Amino acid sequence: MSLLYSADRIKVDANLAAAGLKLSMFDAVVSADAFENLKPAPDIFLAASKILDVPTNECLVIEDALAGVQAAKSACMMRCIAVTTTLGEDTLSAAGPSLIRKEIGDICFNDILNGGSD
Repeated sequence: MSLLYSADRIKVDANLAAAGLKLSMFDAVVSADAFENLKPAPDIFLAASKILDVPTNECLVIEDALAGVQAAKSACMMRCIAVTTTLGEDTLSAAGPSLIRKEIGDICFNDILNGGSD
């Protein structure tokens, strides 16, 4: 499992610690400070795919930002599930995510494995 974060590594580490998550839980942690081209450029997603040695068409992205959905689409990720925690459904929908859920906790296994059923 990979964690991508559009913030610098210091903020990533702090947020993981605050959530009680250990870095050892992740096979890769990719943060924005390692990239010149930030979202909506697909660079961060392409790098995670390469680090994990998983083709982009087998990667799932969960995003709450318009630029993140756009980046996932540009990277040809298998699926992008958008959550409306920071933006409204209409705004996120314009970028063409596979699915939209209100909160990350609303994402179910069917959404992840099969693309859900809206």
